[in-house]
Amino acid sequence: MQDAHQDQGLWYKLLSVRSSKDLQERSGKERKFITVDAHTLLISTGQGGSLIIDGRYHLLHVGAVYICSPGQLLEVLFTGSMEHALIILRFEIIQLLPDEEGSGRHVRVNSFPVTGEATIVPASLAVQLGLSVYDSWSRELPSERLWCEAGFIELLALVLRQKEQTAAYALEEARRELERHSHEETTIAGLARIAGLSRFHFMRQFKDKYGMGVMDYRAAVRLQKAKELMTANPAGSVSDIAYKVGYSNEHYFSIIFKKHTGMAPAVYMRRRSIKVAAYSWVNIGQLLPLQVIPYAAPVDQYWSDHYRTRYKYEVRVPLSHQYDFNRGELQKAEPDYILGIDGLFPREEQERLADIAPALFLPWNASWRSHLQSTASFLKLESEAEYWLRKYERKSASVRDILKGLYDDKTLLLLTLTQGRLYTCGRRAGTVLYDDLLFGTPDLIREVDWKLEVTLAQLAECQAGRILLNIDGDERSQSAWRILSGEKEWKELEPVKTGKLHLTVDCPWLECPWNEYSAYHFGRFLGHIPRLFGLK
Repeated sequence: MQDAHQDQGLWYKLLSVRSSKDLQERSGKERKFITVDAHTLLISTGQGGSLIIDGRYHLLHVGAVYICSPGQLLEVLFTGSMEHALIILRFEIIQLLPDEEGSGRHVRVNSFPVTGEATIVPASLAVQLGLSVYDSWSRELPSERLWCEAGFIELLALVLRQKEQTAAYALEEARRELERHSHEETTIAGLARIAGLSRFHFMRQFKDKYGMGVMDYRAAVRLQKAKELMTANPAGSVSDIAYKVGYSNEHYFSIIFKKHTGMAPAVYMRRRSIKVAAYSWVNIGQLLPLQVIPYAAPVDQYWSDHYRTRYKYEVRVPLSHQYDFNRGELQKAEPDYILGIDGLFPREEQERLADIAPALFLPWNASWRSHLQSTASFLKLESEAEYWLRKYERKSASVRDILKGLYDDKTLLLLTLTQGRLYTCGRRAGTVLYDDLLFGTPDLIREVDWKLEVTLAQLAECQAGRILLNIDGDERSQSAWRILSGEKEWKELEPVKTGKLHLTVDCPWLECPWNEYSAYHFGRFLGHIPRLFGLK
């Protein structure tokens, strides 16, 4: 196998073309694993869904282009019914190398100059070419196959051309300069000159490309370097580390560090010696209140980028949702502990994981408080759990005081409008509102854990005193809301008539409650609740 990509004597051979409609069997959110046994070019021709490459999450949008190498783990998460949402092209690269006889020999090349997310400008051109290649491939005529090859080669050429664009290189060079001198007070004007842009356009393009402002990016780089120094020398001086990464004030550095990680620098340095694997999404939120950041965890949360943004450095081993892959990664990582959820995967797999490291599998039907306390006991951090719960109870009392004017109504009904369908959230999904803030529970949900699709007739019979409704931002849900809000039965609901309906759009706290049933999530959610009711 050739590792180095060379420009001469290469043959790009298209092997197959598929689309997501060939993978998706039904609408709704569904995960599909794709075997990457060859170079793979993926083009998103629709909006929605996500792509997970080796455990790393990418949100799909129209015109997004990705290139995967053989052997990578590729997962597609569909959202709703999406015909042609993803075009998948498998190809191989062959190089002709001269031999002693002069005839040459063919060698498969296993690298391509671009991997991961690529760019084709305009995005509409990527969509047009992708759909054209797919349509031609399905006809199976010799002429159509030639059109396929031509379109495929054009796609690869466009990817390479974009990579070579000088403007992108200039912006990237400015970013590298910022990283090289992050410990200094580098000016935005100086970076803009490197990129050949005005200060205003540089700031805007930098944020568009890298997802944060210039100074926020510098702070993130400083914190990253601080974490690297702490990992390399856990007994090091916090003041020395702060100075090395660019902070002259240790106290200010500690404030910034704690705001980002949730713990003081000294605690972070002590806890990084503990390697804990959080096997499922929800397990992450059981560790963070104990001031433990997982060493291994799934970071492909499709509903939020919170964990990826804050903890991508600490999570050294991204986990997937495939048993063999995870087991192999954990065997290599050699964690001190493994934390999982009983019932989410087979007993046999739990036993295999327990052979790798001491493992705790929490009962899914237990409360989030019980999960936190059991995790703390397992890691011998009981005092941390007790401290966190005391803070939570004080915060709950404070929020109840803010909401006291809302308690005159008998019950609160928590609704979500998702993919155009109306659901009520159950007791476990709304536990903070019902069990901690003491809103009355409607009879309709007393036996419901997570969610229940409901009709207007059921809502009328429920007789809730107050309604909190979250509407997804997708067009299907927005259209459904326009229809629902005009229905006579909706307008006659008591909370609607009396102004006790509270609306929110794309509320991240209510997006996926079963994946966020944890102390960490509820601790963050608690402080946000007054705003859902229009209060400070």
